[in-house]
Amino acid sequence: MKKGIRQKGRFVASASIVIALLCYVLQITALTSEDAEFAVGVSQQTFVRRSATWGSRTLAATIWYPAAGKAGPLSQRAMTDAPPRQGRFPLVIYSHGGCGGSAKAIEPVALPIASSGFVFLQFPHPGSTADDCVSGGERYTQALLERPDDIVHVVNELERLNDDISWHLHGIVETSRIGIIGHSQGGQTALMMPARDLRVRAVLSLSPSVAHPDSPPTLWQAISSAHVPVIIVHGKLDTQWTSEGPLKAYDSMPSDTPRAYLEVNAIGHTPSTPDDVTLIIRYARALFRLYLRGDEAASESLDPSSAPPNVSFKSSRLP
Repeated sequence: MKKGIRQKGRFVASASIVIALLCYVLQITALTSEDAEFAVGVSQQTFVRRSATWGSRTLAATIWYPAAGKAGPLSQRAMTDAPPRQGRFPLVIYSHGGCGGSAKAIEPVALPIASSGFVFLQFPHPGSTADDCVSGGERYTQALLERPDDIVHVVNELERLNDDISWHLHGIVETSRIGIIGHSQGGQTALMMPARDLRVRAVLSLSPSVAHPDSPPTLWQAISSAHVPVIIVHGKLDTQWTSEGPLKAYDSMPSDTPRAYLEVNAIGHTPSTPDDVTLIIRYARALFRLYLRGDEAASESLDPSSAPPNVSFKSSRLP
């Protein structure tokens, strides 16, 4: 029996623990004002999607965005409902892992990305949250398949709101250029999104649980047709899943798809040290700056020769 399948029963409890750990670690990670291009605001927006198979799905989103005013230390909290900075900013959406969905846990990743000139959004996926999740079976598969439709619905609603002059963030969201970050079950979601929505331009998949025995065939069909730049990150200390699944995902993509596979020596299923978190932020910023904003200078950070010594970097056509 493969290690990933044997460990499935421990997946839900472990995911909850590592999410809590990530929240703590990120809160103590030092980020200075030198890292910030823009001040950051944060707002809440609730969307409701009607699913033919699930029923009503409430998607309570948290949105971090470049705000008017001077950038300050990123260790500070974002300013609630602050006036947005003028301009249009590409959208980055985060899809959480199983039994996750906490905005607080991902905020210190959202802050540096939003401060770099992006609108960063995350919301809990029903069926995959801390108080509503399963580790396997039909409900697990169904919850996973609902996630891409959740994201498409939210993006469509943001397009509508962006044209509404009464909306607090009117005009700032560039929904034609979207980046996706996903962790674990969200890492599977991220890998499905390029086939689901042509507005997706780049993907960062963290510890994707693609080897899960209840992952549907449509997951691999989507991966095999990926057409945008993708970075997959896997930790050698991941006790949930081996590298077999992420490597299979990397190898299953079309030969002309820009992609990279990063194996990090000291990282587990979820980042657990400030250095781990800094690494994720580094590659997220570089990926989205290059492929969403067209900042060619960001390609230096994606070059395998510049990878940190604890990272094994396999790539094809990236950058």
